[in-house]
Amino acid sequence: MKGSDLKEFRIVNNLTQSELGDYLGVLKGFISKIENGKEKLPEPKFRKLINNQNGWDVSMLTQSEVAV
Repeated sequence: MKGSDLKEFRIVNNLTQSELGDYLGVLKGFISKIENGKEKLPEPKFRKLINNQNGWDVSMLTQSEVAV
């Protein structure tokens, strides 16, 4: 997943970096690093995102560039 995809996901779903970080169990700074291409989202966190029960739109998320 590209960092820009994660940022688009946040914007479309009206989430802050802090809110998304809280949901995934990571710090806001880690979300920022992913969005800026400095880190990759670990696969378990990606799966938690796409399988969420919150009704979030995940159509822009792809598994490419996910850290395994």
